[in-house]
Amino acid sequence: MSNQLIQVDIISGFLGAGKTTLIQNIIGAGARSGRLMILENEFGAIDVDGEVLETTGVEVESIIAGCICCSGADVLINKLSEIASSYAPRQLIIEPTGIARLSDIRRIFQCKAVRRLYQLNRVVTVVDAVTYPIWIKVSKEFFNDQIRFSDLIYVSKVEDCMSQQVIELLSLIDTIHPDCPVSTDIHELLACWNTGIKKKACSSMYLAPGKDSGLFETFSIEYSEGFNHSSLLQLLDKVQEGVFGSVYRIKGCFQDETETGYTLDWVGNRYRLIPSGSVNNPSTRLCFIGSRLDRESLNDALEQIKIN
Repeated sequence: MSNQLIQVDIISGFLGAGKTTLIQNIIGAGARSGRLMILENEFGAIDVDGEVLETTGVEVESIIAGCICCSGADVLINKLSEIASSYAPRQLIIEPTGIARLSDIRRIFQCKAVRRLYQLNRVVTVVDAVTYPIWIKVSKEFFNDQIRFSDLIYVSKVEDCMSQQVIELLSLIDTIHPDCPVSTDIHELLACWNTGIKKKACSSMYLAPGKDSGLFETFSIEYSEGFNHSSLLQLLDKVQEGVFGSVYRIKGCFQDETETGYTLDWVGNRYRLIPSGSVNNPSTRLCFIGSRLDRESLNDALEQIKIN
């Protein structure tokens, strides 16, 4: 293992903000120096984003079924040690879960065991211009923490909302973290990435660690069968109505009765079904993140729409 410290970039952001997409853009733009690895953290039990990132051709390691900022801190430290000794990359990009506290992750990188191997380079937070009011309502503490402890903020999906909402968001960001660089354009952000980012993170990062409020919970399913398409749409209508609790994020894939594959991308209270064509493996894999989830009723409803 080289004595040179491994450079770490963290791409953070709330649920469904576009962290994985940004990482794909960074890699696609060639914004790397030396051997690159990705460490991806899934709150749910199914590694959806890790599979997406593997399509970039970059080696991906995953930590699933927990958040690395709190209960999974020891797991993260052990994984970082393993990566340094077994792979020795020059650069590591970390994608935390969408409910991670950046303050806690920064604190982990102050640990002696981590500092002797890694240097924290840049911390970028992705903020969804469309759904940010939802996340403030869900947990203002989490939202503020993501902003306050960033070196750079990328506001995504500005093309999908009114300009006034973007202006209000930019004003809010400036209130929480004055003078932090903010970009609403992916090309501008990538240019900034390549030329370097002046660190702007709040200096109060050494506050006492936050407590896990238990606000978020997850439910994951994996079936060998697909779903009836129209029945799934009816079930998603019920999810929007709050029948199964407050669902903030759904991601995964399924195949319907026509043997067409789909990716399900649910953020806030909006969703997209993205056709992926005919697939060889008809398995269904979905991860739900929310609060006060009625797992039993949700599981029963999903079982009823499976293709026999």
